[in-house]
Parts: sequence; structure tokens; C-alpha cells
Amino acid sequence: MIKRIVLIVFLGLLYNPFCIVAQDSIPKIKEITEENTIKFQEFFFKSLSEKSIKNYQIAIQNLEECNAIFPNNKTVLFELSKNYLLLNKIREAKHYINNALLIDPSNFWMLKHLVTIQIKDKNYQEAIKTQLIIVKQKPYQRSELINLYYLNNEFMKALSLIHTFEEEYGLTTRLKRIKHKL
Repeated sequence: MIKRIVLIVFLGLLYNPFCIVAQDSIPKIKEITEENTIKFQEFFFKSLSEKSIKNYQIAIQNLEECNAIFPNNKTVLFELSKNYLLLNKIREAKHYINNALLIDPSNFWMLKHLVTIQIKDKNYQEAIKTQLIIVKQKPYQRSELINLYYLNNEFMKALSLIHTFEEEYGLTTRLKRIKHKL
């Protein structure tokens, strides 16, 4: 009799419904993650679509939704910066690109965008510093550095770099014009 009771209790524990509840919770977490990913993608692609038809403010709103779903995504921060720059909101553009560069400090395209912001802000000294970082990664980007030296009235540095660039790569039409002006 005791053996039967022990057997019934043991079998009862094997088929306990608590095990089923624990298994159901795993897919729910997965569904939430998939749902967030889908929402993120929808908002992100809407933002790109709005940007393409020059609705920059609506694009920013969609990107803010993306940022709420997955905070501090470097791609979202980069896109926010580009949209703010297109609205001529330089301070906001700087804010977002600097946050993106905190995540990925050597990203070539984000550094190029930062130079664009700095040029638009007429902060040529900072643009030169940023461009020097870019040149370390990609030496052929020195042509942009020549232009920045010229804009910052550092004519001797520009001329020296033109000669170096001319020997290594040759001069483009734009660089020939700068050399002629110098």
C-alpha cells in the first residue's frame, strides 16, 4: 500500500503543470524581442523613407522611436545627426554624432560626417583635427585636409601637403586650383 502511494505521488510530481508554465515563459521573452526588433525595423525604414522625400522632422520622430526601443544604437544616433544637419540644427547634429562616436570612435563615415558638421559650423580648426584622424586610417583622404588648411588660412601647410600629395597621387582639378591660388 505504501509503495502505491509513493508511486502515485511520484507520478503526480512528474506531470506537475508547473513545468509547463516554466516552458511557456521562454517563447514569450523571445516573442517580445522579435516584436521589438520588428517595430525597430519598421520605424527605421520609415525614417529612411521620410528622409528620402525631405521630411526630416518626421524622420527624426521615427528615429526617436527606434532609440526608445533600442537605446544608444550607433546607427540610429548617426542617422539622427544627419537629419538634424539637414535641418541646419548644428548643435543637435554634433550632440548625436558625438554620442555615436563614443560607441565607435574610429568609424570612418561618422568621422567624415563630423568633419562636415564642423565645416558647416566654420570650426575649421576642429575639422582639421578630425580629418587628421581620418588621414591616419586612409592616407588618400589628405586632399580634404588640404582644403581645410586652405579654409583655415594655413597656406604653408596646405602648399606643403599639395606637393606631397602631387608626388604620390597626382592632383585633381580642385587641388590644382588651390595650388594656383597659393
